[in-house]
Amino acid sequence: MLVSNAKKKDKYSQSLPVPVFMHIPKTAGSSIGELLENKVSRTDFYTTIERPEDGYDNERFKLAVNNPDIKIIQGHFDSRLLEIIERPYFAFTFLRDPVDHVVSFYYYIKNHPKHSQFSLIQERDMNLSEIYRTTPPPLLDNLQVRYLCGKPSAKLSEEDLEQAKTNLRSKFELVGTLDNLDAAIVRLSRLLNLSKRATIQHINVGKHRPHFEEVPKATRDAIEEHNSFSRELYEYAKSL
Repeated sequence: MLVSNAKKKDKYSQSLPVPVFMHIPKTAGSSIGELLENKVSRTDFYTTIERPEDGYDNERFKLAVNNPDIKIIQGHFDSRLLEIIERPYFAFTFLRDPVDHVVSFYYYIKNHPKHSQFSLIQERDMNLSEIYRTTPPPLLDNLQVRYLCGKPSAKLSEEDLEQAKTNLRSKFELVGTLDNLDAAIVRLSRLLNLSKRATIQHINVGKHRPHFEEVPKATRDAIEEHNSFSRELYEYAKSL
């Protein structure tokens, strides 16, 4: 997928913006990926799940995202990747209620021993309630803000939240939420010239997790407290 020689920038100006899908884990991304495959073959995707602490400003990432043969960029990257894209792009992402997001992600990791983050849960051998009595790992601590501000693991601040809001507003053409998923898919399909009848298929849905209402209120309150930045970002996204 990489190009070995530099491409002229004027070639980019003659092409349509490349769709860039920032897939925050457990926000319907697998389903949206299937939708995109109706438009473009997987062989024309550039997919990365890397979130390096020092960012994406190196030749490997630059050559990949600026390859004019790539027709879609997607993956679990954060907003810093957008800073190195020199070709026209159309970025979109989806957010989810922060408490429901944490519950879904926790049980997804717990039920998938091969997941890269499984050891964090296995080593602590804690349930959700116990995790939030201590300092939760970054993947359960305002993860949606971390993706939008580009700060994978360090402690977050109010400035990071504001940066996430700014990035959401200025760098993304479409921001959907799971509670308006159908409407967002209709708009996304129109913007990407997909079939007018394109519909979302619910893939990778967590089957071995309690329903939101079954999580003890004290646990939900603890999750809410430790994900207050993601809550503010989520409400901000809905207001846009």
